[in-house]
Amino acid sequence: FFACLAPAIGFGGILDVATNGAMGAIEMVASTSLCGVLYAALSAQPIQLVGPMGPNLAFTISLYQLSTRLGIPFLPFYAWTGLWTAGFLCTAALTSASNTVKYLTRFTDEIFSVLISSIFLFEAVSDVAKTFLSPRSVPEIAFLTLTC
Repeated sequence: FFACLAPAIGFGGILDVATNGAMGAIEMVASTSLCGVLYAALSAQPIQLVGPMGPNLAFTISLYQLSTRLGIPFLPFYAWTGLWTAGFLCTAALTSASNTVKYLTRFTDEIFSVLISSIFLFEAVSDVAKTFLSPRSVPEIAFLTLTC
């Protein structure tokens, strides 16, 4: 229970800040619980990670930033992205496109991991840098940001 709840709350808090309240911990816990119940009732695979993951969080944050740059509402954009993804997944399932996985190498996995790690590292460093560059910042707050 707590293994599913803790990431949902943690990633939900990050999403709340990154999306200016469009998505948060409550939405993340609700979607994780709904997906978990549906997956348990309808699937045949008992061991599966159902819940928020780092790549999903990075994608959602990037999608929010894209929607604000384009000036379109985030939640409808997010919903349409999900529907298009569902369509592509159904097409891939009907054509057995998963057979192409045998052509992927460990290098592909490592490059993707480096990309996700770089995104999180960049976000963390930029948040700490904002503390030092803010005109309201005092040296004590900046020091506490580095040590805590």
